[in-house]
Amino acid sequence: MRKRFMFLFLSLALFAPSLLSASEILPGDLIPKVQASYQGLKDLKASFEQETTIQDFKTTVKYTGELFLKKKDKMKLVYLQPKKEDLYIVGNQIITYLPDQHQAVSGIFSKEQESQLPLRLLSGESILNREFIIKPASGKNASPYRLLLIPRQKDEDLEKVEIEIDPSTYLIRELRLYQRNQNASSFKFSNILINSGLTDQSFSFIAPEGTDIIRPFLPVK
Repeated sequence: MRKRFMFLFLSLALFAPSLLSASEILPGDLIPKVQASYQGLKDLKASFEQETTIQDFKTTVKYTGELFLKKKDKMKLVYLQPKKEDLYIVGNQIITYLPDQHQAVSGIFSKEQESQLPLRLLSGESILNREFIIKPASGKNASPYRLLLIPRQKDEDLEKVEIEIDPSTYLIRELRLYQRNQNASSFKFSNILINSGLTDQSFSFIAPEGTDIIRPFLPVK
């Protein structure tokens, strides 16, 4: 369950040739271009590679799959490896389909939760420089196109986010989430295609015959 909600921090799109050399580029030069991409984004699909490290177990799990997004509130994640699993988000409803178990788990998706921040960023509902303190990333992988995002409002789980922007497209091509419990997840996006005309129907879950639908228990008021 953790991998699904840690997912997704972004594929934003805008092509804008830079007039600055790499050494002159500052976060303030990049963020407006990245943010502007939200305005033109109607839908997006991409392949992804994900690695999630669970500190308590000293293990790293690798996933691959495909992401589909339609502004503002539709998202589908198709996990292909190590096992198949589909995640549908439409408005405030979330459905997780587990084909190996012939089950679909239905629940409520709250955009106010920290775990849902990626969807708000992808759909353009979040403004980067308002929600994050943005700094150049440091360390061995530092580059003018790698940025560190620190939440302005302290979060119980999320400590910081590191992103790398493709200098030719201003798409976010790599992302790493750092949790306060020392867990981390990294994502690499590829084959990104925007505004291809994804239909609403492609985000509708139709349960195959024999699928058990598990719904959340709602307390009696």
